[in-house]
Amino acid sequence: FCTKDFISLFVPKCQKCGLPIKGETVSALGGKYHKGCFTCVSCDKKFTSKSFYVYDGKPVCRYHFHKMNNTICKACNEPIEGQCIDIPEGRYHPDCFRCCEC
Repeated sequence: FCTKDFISLFVPKCQKCGLPIKGETVSALGGKYHKGCFTCVSCDKKFTSKSFYVYDGKPVCRYHFHKMNNTICKACNEPIEGQCIDIPEGRYHPDCFRCCEC
């Protein structure tokens, strides 16, 4: 095989950009990515650790996972993990919820 055909036939393609991967790869979600292409699909930021969230089969950062699932605290705008107060006006961390009547 010539180099071009070898790359086309045998070198894995990046799940995000579709180009052949040469060098460092990230294997996740059943595919391979260039290290620089493995980012949040919403904000395109690189993941700061080896952990990431998955929404609709795609990698997302913590903030956007919670935003897509409507689990952002209405008071502090931070993701809610664990207990929350859920009222018609929005969701809150227990420590962030304050009565606006009194």
